[in-house]
Amino acid sequence: MRHVHAHRQKSMYKETVRAALRRTLDADSFPIEFLGHARRDHYRTRAIARALITNTGDLRLGIVGYQDTVPLSKCAVQTRRVKALLCQLELELAGLGLRHYDSATRTGEIRHVVVDAHQNPNGSGLVSERVVICLGRPLEHGWNETTFLADHRGTAVAYDVLPFRSPGTFKKPIPLRHDLSIHFPVGPDIIKSTLPAWCPQAPSTIQIVQNTLLDWLSPTSKDVIIEVGCGSGTNTLALARRSKLVIGLDNCRAAVSDARHNLDRAELRNAFIRLGSADRGIGRIRRDWPHVDKAVCHGMRVPFGPRAMAQLSALTPEKIVMIGPSPNSLVADISELKKYRIQRFGIVDQTPGTPLVLSMVLLQRMAN
Repeated sequence: MRHVHAHRQKSMYKETVRAALRRTLDADSFPIEFLGHARRDHYRTRAIARALITNTGDLRLGIVGYQDTVPLSKCAVQTRRVKALLCQLELELAGLGLRHYDSATRTGEIRHVVVDAHQNPNGSGLVSERVVICLGRPLEHGWNETTFLADHRGTAVAYDVLPFRSPGTFKKPIPLRHDLSIHFPVGPDIIKSTLPAWCPQAPSTIQIVQNTLLDWLSPTSKDVIIEVGCGSGTNTLALARRSKLVIGLDNCRAAVSDARHNLDRAELRNAFIRLGSADRGIGRIRRDWPHVDKAVCHGMRVPFGPRAMAQLSALTPEKIVMIGPSPNSLVADISELKKYRIQRFGIVDQTPGTPLVLSMVLLQRMAN
């Protein structure tokens, strides 16, 4: 996909989304808008690099290529800072005699490395870079805060033991230097994100999502808004500044704590964040707020499900914005919202050069 012309790539995204819509909905009754994109090179502030072995037997942090392993430290889509950290880590891990972990034989040590390197908020002194070294098995070691990246003292370093988990996931990271939080600027705000809370790969597209939400929902000082899957509150902050009240819900304890912290930092007192899954949490919110004016749902790669959508519909919001990386998942949830119809459908290219695209859908409640 990286070698496909930008216009052709955009057409392919729209074709993929429309194909998902055709399976359940009337796909041709509304246009699919292109809302924005990250730049094509040096945009990705997160890297998940697998520990591999090259044809010459050396350790490599990268991905599997057609003929050999490909080092992510030379990947054009990663930011220069991410590439520099990966390059140094690869040398330091190899220097310690650490090898890639083979799950079949249970030999070796390193499964993968996750690097987050964001623009540092000017003059804040906050940690904006984080490295997590993920092991395939427990090790006896004497690692300390200077073992890795000793000349980058502002970078948080942690390790985790993940014998049976897929790359990019975490179990219980153990900090070696600083804690598990990093900070990055979004508009006027500084967002704190603590593992395992979500962290963006392309921070520049967050403002595109925020601006689209504000445009489509048109929140006013009288509106009560529910935000399902609010994460660390990245969009909660923007919504709270325009509305009477925002009720956030997320099933990640670290994200809920971060969202509360970020709201306090921004001195916003008209938002409440609750911990819970969508199918149960929305029902509990209904006990205190039987009706909301508008809603936002941040989906993942699996649907929220019929129960969650029934609970959301019972809150009778006038408008709902559904957001998610999987059009099939969004379509499944939209199909459960029988009293709503699609008003607008847009896509955001958060990861240029890949088949993935973020979808945003505006739903309007139909008159009885």
